[in-house]
Amino acid sequence: MSLPRSIRIIHLAPPTETTSRKRRGFAGGLTGAVASLVAMQADDLLSVRVSSAREVDLPSDLPTVLHVHHALAWPEAQLLAARLGAPTIYTVHVLQARQSRLRGLDPATPTRSETLEAQALAEATRVTVATDAALAGLLMDHPTLARDKVRLASFAPRLPCLPRAPAAAPTVLAATRFDALKGIDLLVALAARLLTDPRHPDLRFVLAGGLPENARAEARWLDTLRAAVPETAHTRLHLPGWLGPDALAAALASAHVYVSASRIETLGLGLLEALAAGCPAVATDLEVHREVAASARLVPATADALANAVLASLEGPAPMPSSPSPSALQADWRAPWIALWRELGASQGKARGCVENP
Repeated sequence: MSLPRSIRIIHLAPPTETTSRKRRGFAGGLTGAVASLVAMQADDLLSVRVSSAREVDLPSDLPTVLHVHHALAWPEAQLLAARLGAPTIYTVHVLQARQSRLRGLDPATPTRSETLEAQALAEATRVTVATDAALAGLLMDHPTLARDKVRLASFAPRLPCLPRAPAAAPTVLAATRFDALKGIDLLVALAARLLTDPRHPDLRFVLAGGLPENARAEARWLDTLRAAVPETAHTRLHLPGWLGPDALAAALASAHVYVSASRIETLGLGLLEALAAGCPAVATDLEVHREVAASARLVPATADALANAVLASLEGPAPMPSSPSPSALQADWRAPWIALWRELGASQGKARGCVENP
């Protein structure tokens, strides 16, 4: 197929860092996923990342594809797409309707995010979702979604690849948003149990992450955690906040076990990063985790089940790292995205009469 000389992909996504009460922190898994797409350059593709339509250069001679990464950005995206005459991709990073149900919200009064999610799914030129499990949930929540415009397209870990160097003391690592749907309550209970286990008096528990956009809620969780852990164990409880890619890669290289206590995921990129780093992992038994992380120990979403699995990992022989090579990861996940961008960019280029390669 002949292609336009160049296609511009504009990724409209939340800011790479969030600021609240003069505190800065990385926005988490969505940031890493978008960064992996922006870095995916090709001879005929030019990817840029913006957090507002004001950052987009207008007009442009290049055929443009507008790639939207959050439901709340959809109204702005539609206005920008109209100005650009651009097709749109809406990537489902969060199952908004399912998330609201898990929070116990009334389905008769949908949140703004739910409403905009439904609008984006209906109006986008294409919709992407990372896993079969997430797709099944999406179709269950939105039975009128046109299946023929949905594409499966996943993400791969992009952390620096460091050699395994487990710490001298048993070290358990979790890196997550401080949110009940990410299992922060389970992690609090897990930390309290592990840090008081007499079999591992030197165990370290590292809880990275936070809630940068809500300083008060983050502080409440930290207070709850410190209250749950005896003061005598506080020196073995480490709370480094959000870790950038280099620091997270170093933490994974030194950890003995990584824990994901999430109650809902569309992919679980943090868990994939841990497994790709060769770090043994314990995770909640979600359909998504079964699909993408079969080598992890998958257990029910209870503090006791997580603790028993972590202790079994610490006390058993260390499994050999079995992470795929970076080239294999790239081959697995790049192709669907590039094909989709080229499909939409080429169609827009023809509509606008752009010059094509022979």
